[in-house]
Amino acid sequence: MFHFELIITNHARERMLTRGIEHTDIEEIVNNGEVIQTYPHAKPYPCDLLTGTIKGRTIHVVVAKDYNRKERIIVTVYEPDVDKWDSTFSSRRKRK
Repeated sequence: MFHFELIITNHARERMLTRGIEHTDIEEIVNNGEVIQTYPHAKPYPCDLLTGTIKGRTIHVVVAKDYNRKERIIVTVYEPDVDKWDSTFSSRRKRK
């Protein structure tokens, strides 16, 4: 298995600060979370949407992988909205 350096974008860092999400929370989800969506054609790098539960909170993390530099880039982090996600926070609700 490859070792990837974890890079947190300024946007993600701001979201972490305003939402009380810690660096260790992100590491836990990136290493052990569930991939619930993939974006293979995202630019500049393919991305995954991961979910995990930390300290009783469900958190979503969008992470891009730069295979050439061996970096995992945290694009954004958030708590999923119950109005937009199913009860497991793994599937988007269908729009009415």
